[in-house]
Amino acid sequence: MKILFRVDAGGELGLGHYYRSFALAKSLVKNGHEIIFIHLQSDFWESEKIKGFPFQNFEINPSDQLNELLIIKDCLIDLFYVDGVIEFDSSYIAQIKKYVKIVFYQNISDSRQLSDIFILPSIHQQNKFFDKFHPSTKIYQGLKYFTFHNKVISLKKKGYIDYVKNIGIIAGGSDPKNTMKIIQGMLDCIEYKDLNFTFYYGSDYKYLTLLKKYKAKHLKFKYNQFEHQDILKNDLLISAFGVSTYEFMALGMPILSYGHQKANAQALDYLAKHTQALISIGHIDELNNSKLRKELTDLINNQSKRNNLANLAKMTVDFEGINRIMKIIENEKQ
Repeated sequence: MKILFRVDAGGELGLGHYYRSFALAKSLVKNGHEIIFIHLQSDFWESEKIKGFPFQNFEINPSDQLNELLIIKDCLIDLFYVDGVIEFDSSYIAQIKKYVKIVFYQNISDSRQLSDIFILPSIHQQNKFFDKFHPSTKIYQGLKYFTFHNKVISLKKKGYIDYVKNIGIIAGGSDPKNTMKIIQGMLDCIEYKDLNFTFYYGSDYKYLTLLKKYKAKHLKFKYNQFEHQDILKNDLLISAFGVSTYEFMALGMPILSYGHQKANAQALDYLAKHTQALISIGHIDELNNSKLRKELTDLINNQSKRNNLANLAKMTVDFEGINRIMKIIENEKQ
């Protein structure tokens, strides 16, 4: 099959959509499929092309309403795969469907019901979320459809931790609200003077200078580029809820997580409540010093709780999502 991927990344958008789609695309190529990417302009995409992006790709203009359709027709595409929250006009989707089937992966926009195949790698959406879907739409929901960065899959899972010395803080790619700076101020207390805190910033993070300018009263903070292998060396993780949170759950990290948006925080709360595989500390706008420090101190001092979190996390999310999605895609050709 010839498959067209629509994946926007960089700027105000995170990078998780890109990396997991890239991993899926590489696996599809190994199975004999041909992949083309399309995307909106971003500095991140430009940097990927400079480094040598291995797939044919097109930059599209948001003001041109026929971007996908023209490429689908000109390149003889068999399947259109969209990863990310991207809104489409219903009449435009109807035109596309004359030529190909459409797969939406975690496209939770209002146009989600327009897809032929809808894949949702999360569990918090309930029946109302699916009310407007056509009966013919094939829906696949669950954490078993979660896909990962290639680097993550190759890493060795975390073993149990006897005591906590090193704590990592991550916040996705660009962290537009600069939540790392908020967390930084909340952590600065004498109670944690014997611990090592490292902030891992993404390639699109805009506030590194501001983060480093912080005048700590009690702690020394370190700042490193986001690298899964380095982050895995920590004993536990404070994470803005997103793709990276799931990645480190699969790797067996004990995690305290917060939501950077209201809907994001609600999804996190649901996941934490129904899996017991991580700890939710709520919405960043409602988080305070007392709540963060209480949950963190409890996790530092409770080895059994940390190990239980890590075990449940590895059971909740596995590395077979790409294979499951490939089967869904390849079944459409039969």
